[in-house]
Amino acid sequence: MSTLTLTALVRAEAFLSGFENDPSQEGIAHDLATIRAAIDAVPAQLLLRERAKALLAAVDFDNNGVMVGMQPMGGNGGLISLATTKAADQLRLVLDQVGAS
Repeated sequence: MSTLTLTALVRAEAFLSGFENDPSQEGIAHDLATIRAAIDAVPAQLLLRERAKALLAAVDFDNNGVMVGMQPMGGNGGLISLATTKAADQLRLVLDQVGAS
């Protein structure tokens, strides 16, 4: 699996997980299970790299936001967001998996 494919799967999983507990969304549980199974099949080294990059991006956004044109947008003033906490949890799971093998 390529890094590009893994990146797409991780982003799709993050997006769809936002709908996971919405009863009006049909098929989300199945789609998430499929995506998560594909991610779980990825070699640990690639997954570790991808999860670490996601956490770094989340921390950077919390601290700095993003520039849109010449305007800074978003960010959390250095406060840790739920997205960053989730990214840290995902990295922690991979580190636990790598440590167990």
